[in-house]
Amino acid sequence: MISRKFFRTLLAAGMFAASAVPAVAAPVANDETKDLFIKGYAFAVLEREFTLLTDVKLTVSNGEITITASGLDRETKSRLIAIFCLRKGVKKVNRTDCTEFRQPGAMDARKATAPADGALPVPTTKKEFFPKNDLFAPLIADPRWPHFSAGLQNYSGHKTLSSVGAVSFGETFSLYRRNAFQSVGGRWELGLQAAVFGIFDLDADSKDLINADYWVAPALSYRNKEGDFSLLARLLHQSSHLGDEQLTNRKIPLDKRINLSYEAAQVLFSFRKEEDIRVYAGAQFLLHKEPSDLEPWSIQYGVQWSSGPRPWLSKIFSPGASVVLGADFKNLEEADWDANVSLRGGLQFKDANFPSMKFQIMFEYFTGKSPNGQFFRETIEYFGLGLHLYF
Repeated sequence: MISRKFFRTLLAAGMFAASAVPAVAAPVANDETKDLFIKGYAFAVLEREFTLLTDVKLTVSNGEITITASGLDRETKSRLIAIFCLRKGVKKVNRTDCTEFRQPGAMDARKATAPADGALPVPTTKKEFFPKNDLFAPLIADPRWPHFSAGLQNYSGHKTLSSVGAVSFGETFSLYRRNAFQSVGGRWELGLQAAVFGIFDLDADSKDLINADYWVAPALSYRNKEGDFSLLARLLHQSSHLGDEQLTNRKIPLDKRINLSYEAAQVLFSFRKEEDIRVYAGAQFLLHKEPSDLEPWSIQYGVQWSSGPRPWLSKIFSPGASVVLGADFKNLEEADWDANVSLRGGLQFKDANFPSMKFQIMFEYFTGKSPNGQFFRETIEYFGLGLHLYF
């Protein structure tokens, strides 16, 4: 017999998919709004196809694009001009007239200016300390991706929790990056990920801290020349701690407390399909664990989609606004390979002058084994609203 939980998951997935359909909006009405839309489009192209550029500054005025960036050699500059000039409404790029790119019979700009192997040019900077962006982009639906966030969660059918506040404080810190071997291409990077994840009982008089997970991971990442494949390998440590109120009020007796702590090795592979869809998959193995009887294996996979810049979003919000959706799945051997399902969808805001920074307002749904340390054996389900910030 199909369970009520299945219908709830199906309903949430339907709501998640429906949020991808934008409302019909009035067309762009003036030159200023057109410039905002062009700026959003140009920024999206830079992020998607020229991720190796740094210190990017981009302005648009009356259809004329001006761009400066570290690593902008002559070949890369020519390719950028050709791509931007094919966009309707763009008149000039760095003072280059776009008329010639629209002449009948002109070759496709992407093919005409790309190297013979179709790869994007590699910046002249062979190595960097503390680069400003990440080679492996965040997994927006992963409840345990290190970043800054605050959210409200409504638990369904839980025996003790109903209204929950969830926060995270963390980030990915890129330390050193350089070009890979010439035969491989692309770039690799050493970095560090660290975060604290906490949940609070908002129905308690003192808004009790329920659980806090401390998380740190040295990480090695790689992205190929084309920018459509990336890899993340990391050794992570997590230790979990109960909030003081849980102990002082004896909500969980000391002899019932679970000291969850582990070190694990994880590898994730990411592929960008076409322009706006990203899929990823990987596996994790526990190297050391407490309790010692934890099953060691888990797999993770998911998909993300971004609408990219749209006229109606630029008009209502800003040129860096887009609709984003994500679905993350984790199958744990400890849970007999049943899947944890995390769905998120909402609006994302970015600015061309700060390409690595993203702010998201997301509707959220989760069902499966709790990701909160002490309660990892509990099955939970919640709907929520979250604010997320990535640097």
